[in-house]
Amino acid sequence: MGLEPRSRRPQHSSGQLSKEIEQRILQLRERGWGPARIALTLDIGHSSVHRVLLRHGRNRLRQPVPRVFRRYEKSRPGELLHLDLKYLYRWPNSSREYAYAVVDDFSREAVTSIRSQRSSRDASTFLEQVLTILPYRIEAVMTDNDLIFSMRSSCHAQRQTHFQQSCRSLGIQHRLTQPHHPQTNGKVERFFRTLDEECLLIRDPGCSALRMRDVEQFMWYYNHQRPHLSLQGLTPVERRQAYFKQPVASALELLRYPIALTFSGSILYVTRTSPGFRKGYTGFPRYFFESLLMWSSAPFSVISTTFPRISR
Repeated sequence: MGLEPRSRRPQHSSGQLSKEIEQRILQLRERGWGPARIALTLDIGHSSVHRVLLRHGRNRLRQPVPRVFRRYEKSRPGELLHLDLKYLYRWPNSSREYAYAVVDDFSREAVTSIRSQRSSRDASTFLEQVLTILPYRIEAVMTDNDLIFSMRSSCHAQRQTHFQQSCRSLGIQHRLTQPHHPQTNGKVERFFRTLDEECLLIRDPGCSALRMRDVEQFMWYYNHQRPHLSLQGLTPVERRQAYFKQPVASALELLRYPIALTFSGSILYVTRTSPGFRKGYTGFPRYFFESLLMWSSAPFSVISTTFPRISR
């Protein structure tokens, strides 16, 4: 008959702290004392005090307060673009290059360009390039407080940079992030991290021309094939197309019948008033519907332009 295994733990531990001392340790911890000060007061080792605090979950003097992040997402493409630039790796005997990037807040569709200058004029040129690439109107753009974007933090805060002048001439609202809060422009910051991890750091192209080619190929993959977890697996182009697909079908149907229009800010509310159809409200981006009316030859008639307040 074999022997059963038995615990080798001693029945009596002469060095074990008593229940009274443990309670005293916890009471002193309530005052905000650290393990070393408690050990000197009770004339015991600080490692013993630390083990008692760890066993009772009191090793941290104050429980960390979880940070609350204010996440937001715009309701339509072009409502807000996040724009920034980053320094690129410089090879020996080569000039410095910078990657300008812009990310649409709603669709995450991105545009980037590698340039040899870091100036307000180059930022303006890049913004004009973005307007020719993205197939929707840009309402606002957000940047940090870099001097190429704004002179708010300089001695001449009243002056406007070339980039700000370009935004005003293009009818684009320019928004600035709060100083020392890069998370406000976090979508483009996260894009730069993705660009590094999935393109720039994969291999060393060795020259500027090959790097531009790699970035161009990655941008097509990023916008058309790469699924985004924040978009429930959709690509940026699919998110943009899904937004415009349903309003187009609904608006074309509405143009076949008498309708009533109401503008509220940048949203056009449409009510179908033809007999035999139930009245209902549909919201469209104002600039989208204005373009649709110019493109479409379907007859329509405006019944009314005044509505009671619509709860959204």
